[in-house]
Amino acid sequence: MPKLPVVSGKKVIKALCRIGYEFDHHVSSRITLRNKQGHRLTAPNHPELMGAP
Repeated sequence: MPKLPVVSGKKVIKALCRIGYEFDHHVSSRITLRNKQGHRLTAPNHPELMGAP
């Protein structure tokens, strides 16, 4: 199985916004996004998110 790329939390959030998620709220270093159907995702807001080991 190929390793996942290392990306920033900002890039992840930007990609999720492109597919229909909108900012809902944030607590500490976590950002919660919600789409129009009400589905929620929580993404960490860190400089780099590690891929699979």
